[in-house]
Amino acid sequence: METHYDVVVLGGGVGGYTAAIQAAKHHLKVALVEAQLLGGVCLNQGCIPTKAYLKSAEVLRTIQKSADFGLEDVTQTPTVAFQKVFERKEAIVKRLRQGVTYLMQKNKITVYPGYGQLIGPNALTVKQAEQTVPLNFKTLILATGSTPKTLDKVVIDDQKILTSESMLQQTTLPKRLTIIGGGAIGLEWASLLHDLGTEVQVLEYADHLLGQETAAAGQFLKQTLTKRGIKIQTAASVTAAELVDDQVQVTYLLDGQTKTVMSDQVLVAVGRQAQTSGMGLAEQGILLQPNGTIAVDENYQTNQSQIFAVGDCIDTLQLAHVAMAEGIHAADFIAKQPVEPLDYAGVPRCIYTYPEVAVAGASTIDQQQHPHTKVGTFPYSANGKAIIEGETTGQIQVTIDTDTDDVLQVLMIGTHATDMIAEASLGLYLNVSAAEIGAAVHPHPTLSETVRQAALAAKDWATDI
Repeated sequence: METHYDVVVLGGGVGGYTAAIQAAKHHLKVALVEAQLLGGVCLNQGCIPTKAYLKSAEVLRTIQKSADFGLEDVTQTPTVAFQKVFERKEAIVKRLRQGVTYLMQKNKITVYPGYGQLIGPNALTVKQAEQTVPLNFKTLILATGSTPKTLDKVVIDDQKILTSESMLQQTTLPKRLTIIGGGAIGLEWASLLHDLGTEVQVLEYADHLLGQETAAAGQFLKQTLTKRGIKIQTAASVTAAELVDDQVQVTYLLDGQTKTVMSDQVLVAVGRQAQTSGMGLAEQGILLQPNGTIAVDENYQTNQSQIFAVGDCIDTLQLAHVAMAEGIHAADFIAKQPVEPLDYAGVPRCIYTYPEVAVAGASTIDQQQHPHTKVGTFPYSANGKAIIEGETTGQIQVTIDTDTDDVLQVLMIGTHATDMIAEASLGLYLNVSAAEIGAAVHPHPTLSETVRQAALAAKDWATDI
């Protein structure tokens, strides 16, 4: 087999396989190396499977409140057959993974299963079960992804103390679960497991949830999740997790006092860290940041001009759609196509809890750059479609620069927020003004009208409240 390629991509997650496809569309000869499963963490152990669980939780909620819609005796008290929920998740993941395999074949990308090891400026080896395959490349794109972060005093055993990845391998639900971490991953698990019948306690080290997001988003979500019955404790510093009989006891500090909580299992969801060791990167002179990520420029080029890096292994937003965008940019740059730097502030950040949270724009507005701002807010409770759907919890918040009328930030909390945030992301990309959003005719009745009304409210022009 020919082993000389224009582009080799190390890592078959969303950033890697998207970069490979984009490079192939530029008529470059491409190979992709993946040690585990095509689709990476997002498809196999993250975004897709957890959203499959969240959908099951949504259907259960809908059945439980069917009487609110005038439907009686729809069903007896529904029960969660979690084995079937698990099997549905597995079927969805398998179908999408087959889709990625098809895309590799369609775009004539050679896939090498195995562990890649960089051995020179233009060469790597792929360690497979029975052989080691050498590959030569003109350009290499590193898309090696990330692994779950852990805590020094909490030992993961994947039985009683789990990561989000091992959590997805379980075919039964715990009766009680303690989640360490109040970020997107921890809160999505808290939301869906609560709906499916698990008693959930969340412990967050920071003083508000979603520590990397706007304080308003974290505060609103804490209120709504607490109202649903999820126990949440912020400013809690976990010091230990140990087995006591068949339970796990988590010890934490709160306001200088030692407290404990008992549960059947513990989920450690304190973020993810770049996967950059064991592949010969540092040994071949690739510059790594102190936090272990790969140092790159605005075109994702490392300190070695023939090597690029995208996705979770670099120090940018750890989001699947960001990895895709970075992969496309890198492939375009390699193919000498025109490119422009990615505006990370405009990238939508989505949390798929119930209610959903989505943000586009900087998490914190620079008051020196924008000294005069105003916030327009519109509640779901004043929207016809939200009332029809029985989903009136939530609001849209639009922050504008009153000197220029530019939209700076959009925060959405409520049903379908993660779908509607795309309008805000497009608007920020086009440097939209509040007046322009207001001038765009939005269909009625829809949830999207809330975005228009919030933008108008920032100018005191709202008509529906």
